[in-house]
Formats: sequence, C-alpha cells, structure tokens
Amino acid sequence: DKGMLAEMLGRFGPREKLKNVINRLLNDPDENLQQFTLQSLEYYARANFQAVLPYFERYGKSNNTLLKQVSAIMIARLSYLQALQEKIKQLLWHWAKEENKDYVGLVFKEIQRQAANSIDSPERKYRYLGMRDWMQQQFEYLR
Repeated sequence: DKGMLAEMLGRFGPREKLKNVINRLLNDPDENLQQFTLQSLEYYARANFQAVLPYFERYGKSNNTLLKQVSAIMIARLSYLQALQEKIKQLLWHWAKEENKDYVGLVFKEIQRQAANSIDSPERKYRYLGMRDWMQQQFEYLR
C-alpha cells in the first residue's frame, strides 16, 4: 500500500499538503520504500524541477548513501532534457563551490552510465555525452 501511495504522490509532487506524507515515506524504515518514493518524484521533476530540488539538495549532502545515489541518478537522467540542462549545470557549479564535489562526481558517473545505456536513442546519448564533456571541461577533478 505504501508503494502505491509513493507512486501516486510522485505524479502529484511535493505539494504543500503532501509534503508530510512524502517525508514520512522517505523516512520509513524500509529502504526500498525510501528509494521508490524518491524515484517516483522524477516524473514530476521533469515539469516542476524547482519543487523537487529541495530533495536533491537534501540527499546530495546526506550520509544516506542509498538516497544520495538515487538522487544522483535522477539528476543524471533529468540532465538530458534540454529544458533542464542549464538549471542542472548551475546546480552542479553551486554544489562544486559548496565543496560537495563527491556528489558532483556521483552525478558525473551516472551521466556516463546513462550515456553508455542509451543505445536505443542516439539523441539522448548525444545529450548525455554533451553534459559529460561539459562537466569534464568545467571541473578539473573529473578529467
């Protein structure tokens, strides 16, 4: 039941009345439910990135390695969308300046992985490779 609730919440996003429910699911003892809840927000983030951004920032600095990794995967997958590329680039710069280079590195690794896995869509692969190249140019430690 909680999984179905998490999926439905992912479609509606973290609206004011739903934030408490999302946070309860993200803090549930079941790590699989936590992961699924965060991943369910990816769909909503495509059109409402700013609403989901606090979760990326929260888990980018978190000691919860699972949700940190999941949020990096989500950022990487969203980076191929042209409408979000500039916002994500700005975020990566911000995180690098905040000395959160390990999170930027996680996002970089996930972008590389997404590019390698995009064999069915040359356009998507090209966008991932473009983001990867940009990151290598901007962040010396990723070369």
